[in-house]
Amino acid sequence: MVNKISDRVVKIRMRWFFLTAVGLTCVLLIASQMALPGVFEEFMMDGLIASIEETGSVDLQVTAYPALKMFWGRFDYLKADGTDIVIGNIPVSQIFFEISGLTLDSKKLITKRTLEVRSLKGGNMTLLLTEEGINNYFYGLNDSFDRFHIDLSDNIPKVIGNVEILGIKLDIRVEGRFIIENSTKIKFIADKLVVENTQVPCLLINQLMNELDLTLDLGKIPLPLKVRDVKVEENNMLIISEVR
Repeated sequence: MVNKISDRVVKIRMRWFFLTAVGLTCVLLIASQMALPGVFEEFMMDGLIASIEETGSVDLQVTAYPALKMFWGRFDYLKADGTDIVIGNIPVSQIFFEISGLTLDSKKLITKRTLEVRSLKGGNMTLLLTEEGINNYFYGLNDSFDRFHIDLSDNIPKVIGNVEILGIKLDIRVEGRFIIENSTKIKFIADKLVVENTQVPCLLINQLMNELDLTLDLGKIPLPLKVRDVKVEENNMLIISEVR
């Protein structure tokens, strides 16, 4: 009889310990699921801001289930957007990107607040550049561009400025388009050059474009990008890229 009571007490205690362990595990998982995303969002925000030359407004969200795997640098989904920033030397009016299956170097993320991508499943990035931002980029890149400016009116990219020939200053207008080069570069290609309302030969167009070299390089953005499409709309340039 005593043995039966003892066995019953042991079973009750074991059941109690088991239920307590399960309960504590559930509480831990729920608490971590609620708290950890905010903690790691701060870590990642610090790393993101450090990679941006000028910061306007930036917002970032991450998810992972279970959230504890964030300690190993693993995230199911990341979404970020910002306005009025300079990244990769490019003035960006608006930026949006989302990434799934992201793995970062957890040690560098936690201890140094730096973002080093180990792997990712995929994602996309959209950049909106204004006419003013594009001009500021080329002004800082090329001294020869100081007599010109990019004009995106009527959804037709144009380079407008002046050249001096034999001491005579002539107004010019180059109409063209933007093409994608080597996955991360966007280059202005001239189709027509007009000097003082007179169309000139292709040889002069090529000579002028080689001198200016109007190429936007997205390769310095700290994410592996492949540009998919470039659109000119309402005096802005829209760049749609794949993160891979």
